[in-house]
Amino acid sequence: MARRVSGIAAVELLLIAPVFAILFFGLMTLALASRLKMELSATARAGADFAAYSLARSEDLPGIVNAAEVVAAYSNTPITVSAEQYCGCLDTGTGVLTVVSCSTGSCPAADTRPLRFVRIEAAAVHVFPWDLPGLPASWNLTSTVEARVF
Repeated sequence: MARRVSGIAAVELLLIAPVFAILFFGLMTLALASRLKMELSATARAGADFAAYSLARSEDLPGIVNAAEVVAAYSNTPITVSAEQYCGCLDTGTGVLTVVSCSTGSCPAADTRPLRFVRIEAAAVHVFPWDLPGLPASWNLTSTVEARVF
């Protein structure tokens, strides 16, 4: 008994094609979000590199933001950059960093100078190009880099 099976492959393709399409577009969307996350990391690292060059540069917060925005200009997505400076005392026994004022703060340890840090944050909103089930319409992505200044 010979059966006609010529239409079975077409029906199977019709059933599985939407699943493959959703997987393909979902992976493309996640790849685009991952690319933006890498751009945010590069932007924040550029600001940290600028700040780590010298003590004078670490105090120039607009200069740090400008150095990071130079890298952010190569992105297709608008990236906002912020920078802040803070100081802290490290308790070597517990490993806890206590934040103190950079200008008037002092540490109780033998070395009374507080450690100086710079924190750079790059943020962007990744809007998905396609509406996919199970994914939101957009993601807020951030990348933060902290550098100790010597």
